[in-house]
Amino acid sequence: ELNLQGSETGDVMVVLSRFPLINKGGQRREIEQYLAAALKRLLIWSDMKQRRKPEAEAFAKEIFGEKAVVEKDGEQPADIYYKVAVDGKPAGWVVDVYREIWCPVCANAQFLMAVSAQAKVKGVKPVHELEVLGKPLPPEQAASFLKQFKDQEAGKRREVDAISGATKTSHAYEKGVNEVLGELKRRSEKK
Repeated sequence: ELNLQGSETGDVMVVLSRFPLINKGGQRREIEQYLAAALKRLLIWSDMKQRRKPEAEAFAKEIFGEKAVVEKDGEQPADIYYKVAVDGKPAGWVVDVYREIWCPVCANAQFLMAVSAQAKVKGVKPVHELEVLGKPLPPEQAASFLKQFKDQEAGKRREVDAISGATKTSHAYEKGVNEVLGELKRRSEKK
């Protein structure tokens, strides 16, 4: 049974699964903007729910410099940790973060996260593209969202502005970053 009580309506509305797409006036045109991508996502299988093989070493070199050397440093249930060294000295970590999202049209969240030796976020890069209803976000909107995580520190939770239409993905990123920082803080306290 479909229950859209409390949902906004418009001039025209299409409901896919439990996701309403609304056209309202000349400004809001969700049906034209998202219908094709959302239908394709619902009807055609892709790797949107599979963990992809990330380019952890390339990302480490992008963030820590060309001399960065990556060595696998263990796995948690959803995260793969890599130690990063530069000139033989510890520089930080790159973490392959993966979070499942229970949504029929949403890709699971997977991203690489670079963290300094002081447990401060140096960068976040999607492995599964950031998207809304199967349609990739424009690069400037994705960059604005990802920039919110830069310089976040272990033990200092930060709320981020979610992407409208991709709140589950936004929350998965926020939770993933906080959990990885917490794990790295625990590891450093054990030493």
